[in-house]
Amino acid sequence: MSYILVLKALQNKFLFLFLIFLFTSIDGSAQDPMFSQFMFRQLYHNPAYAGTSSNPRLMGGYRNQWPGMNNAFSTYYMTYDQQISAIKSGIGVSILKDVMGNSTFGVTGFDLNYNYQTIASRSINISLGLSSGFYQKSLNGTNVVLPDQSPFGNSFSQENITNESIWYPDFGFGAYMLINKRHSISAALHHLNRPDISLTNSGVRLPIRFGVQYSTEFHSYVGKFNEKTMIIIPGIIYQQQDRYNYMSAGANIDYQPFICGLWLRSDNKFSVESFTILLGYYLSNFKFVYSFDARLINFSKNVINNGAHEVTFQIYFKYKDRKKMKQVKCPKF
Repeated sequence: MSYILVLKALQNKFLFLFLIFLFTSIDGSAQDPMFSQFMFRQLYHNPAYAGTSSNPRLMGGYRNQWPGMNNAFSTYYMTYDQQISAIKSGIGVSILKDVMGNSTFGVTGFDLNYNYQTIASRSINISLGLSSGFYQKSLNGTNVVLPDQSPFGNSFSQENITNESIWYPDFGFGAYMLINKRHSISAALHHLNRPDISLTNSGVRLPIRFGVQYSTEFHSYVGKFNEKTMIIIPGIIYQQQDRYNYMSAGANIDYQPFICGLWLRSDNKFSVESFTILLGYYLSNFKFVYSFDARLINFSKNVINNGAHEVTFQIYFKYKDRKKMKQVKCPKF
């Protein structure tokens, strides 16, 4: 039993060392959190989506990646947005908390989002958005365990890692276009100011993150009197940051009160490396969605611990007088 405890402790120590390297190196610090349910993280991917629904909406989410490795990566995300039809605009606020290594490392912050909405023609709607935020990157040295420290509390090491933190501003821009009320195309640039995120004054700057999405809708009427609609929503997202990129493609099927989906994700070399299964349920103006990522690489080796769990909830607040608000169509997903 003691042998197993030692191995487990050593595993956690090497995880902490790996995360220290990942968090403080130039390449490692270049990576923003990644969500499999990107279709429900609209403001995270593009500020141009703020207020594109006819009703105010509150969205929240949580992602736990590699759950078998002592809370290696956990991300919390929440947004609120609404339309301001009097000035043809939308506003939104988003909050992000990304923690690594059992809260040893963390990034916490918020963004304010604004967009301007216009109808370019009878078949084209356009939205242009800006985001402005403030973030804190931190290191909690009290949670760091070094390899030459005993797994049972008797330390052979004299190193003392102190708590560190840095604050930085962040800005982004995005554009969104809807064609014939079916085809959705969006593109966004994040970290336009390339903020300095180094905890050691080494001048490490956050690389610009570029992302582009496309989705469409296919409606199929079912039932004896075509009283229900099944909506098939295929889509694709491509994202690049520094030397790292990924692409995810698949589709959701919306047949209220249920929603399901299957998505494939590629790695840096555009080889399919994982798939995502998505299940959700509608309840009035509330939606709950769960998804699980499973790696196709080494699929038979501890797939549960090497995957990722992700949950999302959405709440739409209805206006008493819907006529006062003019809807700007947005992807349903």
